[in-house]
Amino acid sequence: MTFTSAYHLHMRSFGKFLQLAGLVALPLAMLLQWMPGDSKDGTVISVGQMLMMLVAGACLFWIGRILEGYSK
Repeated sequence: MTFTSAYHLHMRSFGKFLQLAGLVALPLAMLLQWMPGDSKDGTVISVGQMLMMLVAGACLFWIGRILEGYSK
């Protein structure tokens, strides 16, 4: 295996990992917002925090897709 093929393999794997992390973050954010918690509104995280997690998850997925595309 040459250096460039190993580089592309690692780049593709890291891109796939970021995509998976982004896909996991989206339902996790909604689940945490729906769960009862100790805050004054009765949830674990607020709606604003949930939206921040949703945006971060979408960005992770997008960056992972770009990295995976560059690895080809």
